[in-house]
Amino acid sequence: SSIDFFSLDVEGGEALVLQTFDWRVPVKLWLVELDGNDPRRNDVVREMLAAHGYVPYIAPEVFNGARHDFYSSRAGGANEAFIHRDLWLSTPERVSSCKKCSLKY
Repeated sequence: SSIDFFSLDVEGGEALVLQTFDWRVPVKLWLVELDGNDPRRNDVVREMLAAHGYVPYIAPEVFNGARHDFYSSRAGGANEAFIHRDLWLSTPERVSSCKKCSLKY
């Protein structure tokens, strides 16, 4: 009925996969490979996710010095994470309960 985490890495076909995705199935967190080789294709992916309520996810622990780098949304390179805007409001409470997030590296 829902997906907690969806990692999408299909070597440049991410937009095609998203075009066929059943958006009635809620996904809490997307991790999408956007390699930077085709900026327009990457923008199409970002626009599709935004149209369905997803925002770039930069985890609060990134700002606090902990290292969950795979959560970091970095425009133009490698993986970008997106969270549904309805979940974004509850993120600080979720992160504060994570023991690893409280560590400083």
